[in-house]
Amino acid sequence: ATVRPPNLRQALVRLSGQQDIRTSIECENGYSLLDVIRQSDAIGTTNHRHGPLQQPPDGIHMLKITGLDDDTDEFYTHYGIVSR
Repeated sequence: ATVRPPNLRQALVRLSGQQDIRTSIECENGYSLLDVIRQSDAIGTTNHRHGPLQQPPDGIHMLKITGLDDDTDEFYTHYGIVSR
């Protein structure tokens, strides 16, 4: 399945003022992708699949994006990107 978070990607592009670059990641098993992210220095985005009172998986940290409210609709997606 191709993973593309259009709403969050567009919000980050607007905030950064940089050119929009489309990404495409193919992954059959989301847990495998999560394991790769944990063992790398990758910066990526993911959805808020855990409730506000639950901790994210070990090794995954929420980044605060200046100018983007934590409760904005763009964060609520079932997709994510990974970038090195």
